[in-house]
Amino acid sequence: MSNLNQTTLSNRLQSFWGFGNYESKYWFIGMEEGGGDNIQEVSKRLSVWEKFGSPELIDNFEYHKGISGYGYENHFEGKIKLQPTWAKLIRAYLNIENPNRNYSADDIKKFQAKYWGRLNSNNCLLDIFPLPSPSANNWHYDKWCEIPILRNRDTYKNALQSERVNTLQKRISTYKPKVVMFYAFGDEYLKFWEQVAEINFTEKNNYKIFRDKSVYLSKKDESIFVVTYQPSAIWNNEYWDNVGRFIYTKL
Repeated sequence: MSNLNQTTLSNRLQSFWGFGNYESKYWFIGMEEGGGDNIQEVSKRLSVWEKFGSPELIDNFEYHKGISGYGYENHFEGKIKLQPTWAKLIRAYLNIENPNRNYSADDIKKFQAKYWGRLNSNNCLLDIFPLPSPSANNWHYDKWCEIPILRNRDTYKNALQSERVNTLQKRISTYKPKVVMFYAFGDEYLKFWEQVAEINFTEKNNYKIFRDKSVYLSKKDESIFVVTYQPSAIWNNEYWDNVGRFIYTKL
Protein backbone atom coordinates (compact mmCIF):
# COMPACT_ATOMS: atom_id res chain seq x y z
CA MET A 1 0.00 0.00 0.00
CA SER A 2 1.33 3.44 -0.91
CA ASN A 3 1.79 6.06 1.77
CA LEU A 4 0.12 9.43 2.11
CA ASN A 5 1.89 12.40 0.54
CA GLN A 6 4.42 13.28 3.27
CA THR A 7 4.78 16.95 2.29
CA THR A 8 1.04 17.62 2.20
CA LEU A 9 0.54 15.73 5.44
CA SER A 10 3.30 17.72 7.17
CA ASN A 11 1.76 20.97 5.93
CA ARG A 12 -1.61 19.89 7.22
CA LEU A 13 -0.15 19.26 10.67
CA GLN A 14 1.13 22.84 10.76
CA SER A 15 -1.55 24.80 8.97
CA PHE A 16 -5.07 23.33 8.92
CA TRP A 17 -7.68 24.56 11.40
CA GLY A 18 -11.10 23.87 9.95
CA PHE A 19 -13.97 25.56 8.15
CA GLY A 20 -15.71 28.90 8.01
CA ASN A 21 -14.87 32.45 8.89
CA TYR A 22 -12.54 33.80 11.58
CA GLU A 23 -14.42 37.13 11.39
CA SER A 24 -17.65 35.47 12.54
CA LYS A 25 -19.36 35.89 15.91
CA TYR A 26 -19.62 32.20 16.70
CA TRP A 27 -16.80 29.68 16.94
CA PHE A 28 -17.22 25.96 17.58
CA ILE A 29 -14.12 24.04 18.64
CA GLY A 30 -13.86 20.26 18.80
CA MET A 31 -11.04 17.76 19.00
CA GLU A 32 -10.63 16.62 15.37
CA GLU A 33 -12.36 16.23 12.04
CA GLY A 34 -14.31 13.00 11.61
CA GLY A 35 -13.91 10.56 8.73
CA GLY A 36 -10.67 9.06 7.50
CA ASP A 37 -11.63 5.41 7.69
CA ASN A 38 -9.18 4.45 4.94
CA ILE A 39 -6.08 5.76 3.22
CA GLN A 40 -7.92 6.58 0.00
CA GLU A 41 -10.33 8.91 1.77
CA VAL A 42 -7.60 10.64 3.79
CA SER A 43 -5.50 11.05 0.66
CA LYS A 44 -8.44 12.68 -1.09
CA ARG A 45 -9.04 15.02 1.84
CA LEU A 46 -5.40 16.07 1.76
CA SER A 47 -5.33 16.60 -1.99
CA VAL A 48 -8.53 18.67 -2.01
CA TRP A 49 -7.18 20.85 0.80
CA GLU A 50 -3.92 21.30 -1.13
CA LYS A 51 -5.86 22.13 -4.30
CA PHE A 52 -7.46 25.06 -2.47
CA GLY A 53 -4.03 26.37 -1.45
CA SER A 54 -3.56 24.57 1.89
CA PRO A 55 -5.43 27.29 3.84
CA GLU A 56 -6.01 27.52 7.57
CA LEU A 57 -9.75 27.60 6.87
CA ILE A 58 -11.56 26.11 3.92
CA ASP A 59 -15.16 26.38 2.77
CA ASN A 60 -17.08 23.46 4.26
CA PHE A 61 -19.28 22.89 1.21
CA GLU A 62 -16.51 23.22 -1.37
CA TYR A 63 -14.23 20.91 0.60
CA HIS A 64 -16.81 18.17 0.99
CA LYS A 65 -17.91 18.57 -2.61
CA GLY A 66 -14.28 17.92 -3.53
CA ILE A 67 -14.20 14.65 -1.62
CA SER A 68 -17.48 13.43 -3.13
CA GLY A 69 -17.84 9.70 -3.40
CA TYR A 70 -17.77 9.12 0.36
CA GLY A 71 -21.34 10.30 1.04
CA TYR A 72 -20.50 13.74 2.40
CA GLU A 73 -22.10 15.58 -0.52
CA ASN A 74 -25.48 14.42 0.84
CA HIS A 75 -25.07 16.93 3.66
CA PHE A 76 -25.27 19.82 1.19
CA GLU A 77 -27.11 18.87 -1.99
CA GLY A 78 -30.09 16.86 -3.17
CA LYS A 79 -32.01 15.10 -0.43
CA ILE A 80 -30.14 16.62 2.50
CA LYS A 81 -28.99 14.29 5.25
CA LEU A 82 -28.25 15.73 8.68
CA GLN A 83 -24.66 15.34 9.88
CA PRO A 84 -25.17 14.25 13.52
CA THR A 85 -22.54 16.47 15.17
CA TRP A 86 -23.28 19.52 13.04
CA ALA A 87 -27.03 19.19 13.55
CA LYS A 88 -26.79 19.65 17.32
CA LEU A 89 -24.33 22.53 17.07
CA ILE A 90 -26.52 24.23 14.47
CA ARG A 91 -29.50 23.85 16.77
CA ALA A 92 -27.57 25.66 19.51
CA TYR A 93 -26.45 28.33 17.03
CA LEU A 94 -29.97 29.06 15.79
CA ASN A 95 -31.24 29.41 19.34
CA ILE A 96 -28.50 31.90 20.15
CA GLU A 97 -29.61 33.96 17.15
CA ASN A 98 -33.33 33.64 17.88
CA PRO A 99 -34.50 31.69 20.93
CA ASN A 100 -38.17 32.50 20.35
CA ARG A 101 -39.05 29.81 17.84
CA ASN A 102 -38.94 26.05 17.51
CA TYR A 103 -36.54 24.67 14.92
CA SER A 104 -37.48 21.68 12.81
CA ALA A 105 -35.18 19.16 11.17
CA ASP A 106 -35.84 20.96 7.87
CA ASP A 107 -34.63 24.24 9.41
CA ILE A 108 -31.42 22.53 10.49
CA LYS A 109 -30.93 20.91 7.07
CA LYS A 110 -31.36 24.22 5.25
CA PHE A 111 -28.83 25.94 7.49
CA GLN A 112 -26.37 23.06 7.22
CA ALA A 113 -26.57 23.06 3.42
CA LYS A 114 -26.26 26.81 2.88
CA TYR A 115 -24.45 28.42 5.80
CA TRP A 116 -22.54 25.95 7.99
CA GLY A 117 -18.79 26.47 7.88
CA ARG A 118 -18.86 28.63 4.75
CA LEU A 119 -16.10 31.18 4.19
CA ASN A 120 -18.62 34.04 4.17
CA SER A 121 -20.69 32.69 7.08
CA ASN A 122 -21.19 33.86 10.65
CA ASN A 123 -19.64 30.71 12.09
CA CYS A 124 -16.24 29.06 12.34
CA LEU A 125 -15.63 25.34 12.89
CA LEU A 126 -12.23 24.59 14.39
CA ASP A 127 -10.40 21.60 15.85
CA ILE A 128 -7.56 21.29 18.31
CA PHE A 129 -5.96 18.60 16.14
CA PRO A 130 -5.66 18.76 12.34
CA LEU A 131 -6.03 15.19 11.05
CA PRO A 132 -9.29 13.34 10.38
CA SER A 133 -10.01 10.22 12.38
CA PRO A 134 -13.15 8.07 12.64
CA SER A 135 -12.92 7.93 16.45
CA ALA A 136 -10.59 8.47 19.39
CA ASN A 137 -9.96 4.72 19.45
CA ASN A 138 -8.76 4.53 15.84
CA TRP A 139 -5.26 5.34 14.68
CA HIS A 140 -3.94 4.45 11.23
CA TYR A 141 -1.32 7.06 10.44
CA ASP A 142 1.57 4.92 11.65
CA LYS A 143 0.72 2.57 8.78
CA TRP A 144 0.18 5.33 6.22
CA CYS A 145 3.26 7.51 6.66
CA GLU A 146 6.75 7.67 8.15
CA ILE A 147 6.41 10.91 10.12
CA PRO A 148 7.78 10.13 13.62
CA ILE A 149 5.22 12.11 15.61
CA LEU A 150 2.42 10.08 13.99
CA ARG A 151 3.66 6.84 15.49
CA ASN A 152 0.59 6.81 17.73
CA ARG A 153 -2.09 9.16 19.02
CA ASP A 154 -0.14 10.08 22.15
CA THR A 155 3.01 11.11 20.27
CA TYR A 156 0.83 13.11 17.87
CA LYS A 157 -1.03 14.97 20.62
CA ASN A 158 2.07 15.58 22.72
CA ALA A 159 3.94 17.03 19.75
CA LEU A 160 1.20 19.40 18.63
CA GLN A 161 -0.96 20.40 21.58
CA SER A 162 1.13 23.25 23.01
CA GLU A 163 1.57 25.03 19.68
CA ARG A 164 -2.04 24.45 18.67
CA VAL A 165 -3.36 25.81 21.96
CA ASN A 166 -1.14 28.88 21.66
CA THR A 167 -2.31 29.52 18.10
CA LEU A 168 -5.97 29.28 19.10
CA GLN A 169 -5.34 31.75 21.91
CA LYS A 170 -3.83 34.16 19.39
CA ARG A 171 -6.70 33.77 16.93
CA ILE A 172 -9.25 34.44 19.67
CA SER A 173 -7.32 37.50 20.81
CA THR A 174 -7.15 38.81 17.24
CA TYR A 175 -10.71 38.16 16.07
CA LYS A 176 -12.61 38.41 19.36
CA PRO A 177 -15.57 36.11 18.62
CA LYS A 178 -18.68 36.74 20.70
CA VAL A 179 -19.10 33.06 21.56
CA VAL A 180 -16.57 30.23 21.64
CA MET A 181 -18.24 26.86 22.17
CA PHE A 182 -16.04 23.89 23.03
CA TYR A 183 -17.85 20.60 22.59
CA ALA A 184 -16.55 17.71 24.68
CA PHE A 185 -16.67 17.06 28.41
CA GLY A 186 -14.21 14.93 30.36
CA ASP A 187 -11.05 15.80 32.25
CA GLU A 188 -8.67 15.62 29.30
CA TYR A 189 -10.83 17.78 27.08
CA LEU A 190 -11.61 20.27 29.84
CA LYS A 191 -7.88 20.86 30.31
CA PHE A 192 -7.54 21.72 26.63
CA TRP A 193 -10.44 24.16 26.80
CA GLU A 194 -9.10 25.78 29.96
CA GLN A 195 -5.75 26.31 28.28
CA VAL A 196 -7.28 27.81 25.14
CA ALA A 197 -9.66 30.10 27.02
CA GLU A 198 -7.24 30.74 29.90
CA ILE A 199 -10.18 30.15 32.23
CA ASN A 200 -10.77 27.62 35.00
CA PHE A 201 -14.04 25.78 34.44
CA THR A 202 -15.30 24.79 37.89
CA GLU A 203 -18.57 24.16 39.71
CA LYS A 204 -18.92 27.93 40.06
CA ASN A 205 -19.46 28.31 36.33
CA ASN A 206 -21.28 25.04 35.73
CA TYR A 207 -25.00 25.41 34.99
CA LYS A 208 -27.64 22.69 34.71
CA ILE A 209 -29.76 23.44 31.67
CA PHE A 210 -31.58 20.17 30.92
CA ARG A 211 -32.41 17.59 33.58
CA ASP A 212 -29.04 16.64 35.10
CA LYS A 213 -27.05 17.86 32.07
CA SER A 214 -25.05 21.05 32.22
CA VAL A 215 -22.73 23.46 30.48
CA TYR A 216 -19.78 25.46 31.66
CA LEU A 217 -20.01 29.15 30.82
CA SER A 218 -17.65 32.00 31.62
CA LYS A 219 -17.06 35.45 30.19
CA LYS A 220 -13.63 36.83 29.51
CA ASP A 221 -12.87 40.12 27.80
CA GLU A 222 -15.21 40.33 24.80
CA SER A 223 -16.01 36.63 24.51
CA ILE A 224 -18.27 34.08 26.17
CA PHE A 225 -16.66 30.66 26.52
CA VAL A 226 -18.94 27.64 26.76
CA VAL A 227 -18.25 23.93 27.22
CA THR A 228 -20.92 21.44 26.17
CA TYR A 229 -21.05 17.71 25.80
CA GLN A 230 -19.91 16.13 22.56
CA PRO A 231 -23.10 15.94 20.44
CA SER A 232 -22.84 12.14 20.15
CA ALA A 233 -23.21 11.96 23.94
CA ILE A 234 -26.56 13.81 24.05
CA TRP A 235 -29.06 13.31 21.27
CA ASN A 236 -31.94 15.12 22.97
CA ASN A 237 -32.71 18.28 21.00
CA GLU A 238 -33.94 20.10 24.10
CA TYR A 239 -30.45 20.14 25.59
CA TRP A 240 -29.07 21.86 22.47
CA ASP A 241 -32.01 24.26 22.25
CA ASN A 242 -31.34 25.18 25.87
CA VAL A 243 -27.60 25.63 25.23
CA GLY A 244 -28.40 28.31 22.66
CA ARG A 245 -31.10 29.96 24.75
CA PHE A 246 -28.85 30.08 27.79
CA ILE A 247 -26.02 31.67 25.82
CA TYR A 248 -28.51 34.20 24.42
CA THR A 249 -29.32 35.37 27.96
CA LYS A 250 -25.62 36.02 28.61
CA LEU A 251 -24.90 38.06 25.48
